[in-house]
Amino acid sequence: FVTNFVNAGDRLFVNVVRFASTASQVTGLIELTTDAVAATLGNFIGSLSQGGNGSATNHQAAIDVARNSLLGQGLVADKMIIDISTDGNTTTGGDPIAAAANALAAGVTTNAIGIGNGIDVTFLDALTTAGGGFSMLAADFAAFEASLRLKLFREIQGVPEPSTIGLMLLGLAGLSFAR
Repeated sequence: FVTNFVNAGDRLFVNVVRFASTASQVTGLIELTTDAVAATLGNFIGSLSQGGNGSATNHQAAIDVARNSLLGQGLVADKMIIDISTDGNTTTGGDPIAAAANALAAGVTTNAIGIGNGIDVTFLDALTTAGGGFSMLAADFAAFEASLRLKLFREIQGVPEPSTIGLMLLGLAGLSFAR
């Protein structure tokens, strides 16, 4: 991952927030310095169990926890990104569009991958437009890895050197996946 995605001189930091009806930070900031560190993080994310009851997705809480985590680290970054990966459409607990707009006002972009054929594309577009980002779709979890690779390439490549990237990977409506 680091070899293929991170430009020489760049620094890439990641942390994980898992959400369903609530949201919680699962890891602190981890700097992806080598492919081995990235693989360890990927294996950890893949080992996460499904959280919540699967019937509610609190996108607002996820964005708020991610934003507060990024901004609370004292990190100086050229880019700060919240990546939401979700199969959920039923939003509970507030206004995720406003949360994405608030994150953008604080300098944090919100991007998303919707997984499955039941995703509300209008919602994802509104969320990422308010958050200054973009959304992508993955037909199912088998297609998720390819979509994630495309999204990460789009986010990471082309960053002026030297730079620091604050990247937040959000996991993911309690759904586990493998890199």
